[in-house]
Amino acid sequence: MRVLALLLAVACACAASAAEVYQVMHVRPSRILAAVTGGKQGDRLTLYVASDVPGKTDANGLIPAGITSMKADDGASTISIEGSDQASEDMKRILALFDVAPRQIGVRIAIVSPADKSSSTTKTQILNNTPWTLQDGLTGLKITISPRINNDGGMTGQVEIAEGKKTTSVVARIKNGEFLHFKVADNGTVTVPSKGDKSKSKTPEIDITINFEIIEAPNSGPIQP
Repeated sequence: MRVLALLLAVACACAASAAEVYQVMHVRPSRILAAVTGGKQGDRLTLYVASDVPGKTDANGLIPAGITSMKADDGASTISIEGSDQASEDMKRILALFDVAPRQIGVRIAIVSPADKSSSTTKTQILNNTPWTLQDGLTGLKITISPRINNDGGMTGQVEIAEGKKTTSVVARIKNGEFLHFKVADNGTVTVPSKGDKSKSKTPEIDITINFEIIEAPNSGPIQP
């Protein structure tokens, strides 16, 4: 009987220590673990240990009762979950809500500088709500953009144009596929011409056109922001 009881105790201990593993598909695991437990955007957390003090380790209140610990492994792209079977399954469903592919935005920047006898077009794709900078060596312009997709399907485009020591920032709400138009004077002054304005300046100006377009993931429908 003692041997049987010992074997049962060992079996129970092994079962209790077995961890469930959630395979992360789209986001760095340590960022998901930080977000789930109430961290700020961009934070990372590799180990979560439950606390008896409410809100101490679970500011969002999302961790199901019965979860004792979680470990994020960025190299293996997994999150190991320690806890009861039901709590572990519930936790996997919660992690899946955070494991969402970030939306991407197609960007097209056209720069025309008659004085420099140059015309260039740059195309790229950036993540939603992520800054990206273009340094144009010929004109000396430094353009930083940070478009964000809104819930209505439109976008908020933040653009910063630096020429020499002068920097101008513009924030505008635009429709998907719509462009922003800027003119940069020799002294670095940036203006936003009205639509349909084809007037020509008497002094050299650099013409900048920036176009944003939301890119949907193929065969999966719209990705949630």
